[in-house]
Amino acid sequence: MGRILGIGAVLAILAVVAPGRFGHATTHQDGPLRWQAPARTSPVAGTASDHLLFGRIVNHGTKTIRLRAADVHRLGRDGHRLRTRAAFADGFVPSVMLSGDDNEMYGAASATPVGREVVLKTGQATPLAASFTAGADDRAVAVEYHGGRLQLK
Repeated sequence: MGRILGIGAVLAILAVVAPGRFGHATTHQDGPLRWQAPARTSPVAGTASDHLLFGRIVNHGTKTIRLRAADVHRLGRDGHRLRTRAAFADGFVPSVMLSGDDNEMYGAASATPVGREVVLKTGQATPLAASFTAGADDRAVAVEYHGGRLQLK
């Protein structure tokens, strides 16, 4: 009986200390980044093909990494890149959310670029906002960045 309690205690400690590290082979991610929580996607009102993604990514690697928004792409089911605009920022970023439409109205054309590049040390997180275009019969399944891929669930 004591042996079973000991095993249970060890498993409980592992669940607290290293959540998600054991028993999740089917959710393998390529590269050092992980979602802090599941990313949210939603269609843009009034369009069938434009979508938004919001999430927070964390560097789980052992080295500091530099990410550029221009290197972030959404991937369709067939593995091809979808037209993507991204920024490492929370909230409304006109150059990302408007996909190039009416940027002058919000001053995005002349504004200082927001969230174009970020440096993440091990354990640091950053928000990720992206807009992408996918056909009516296509859906994004991953985010590709310089150094790896993040799967969408």
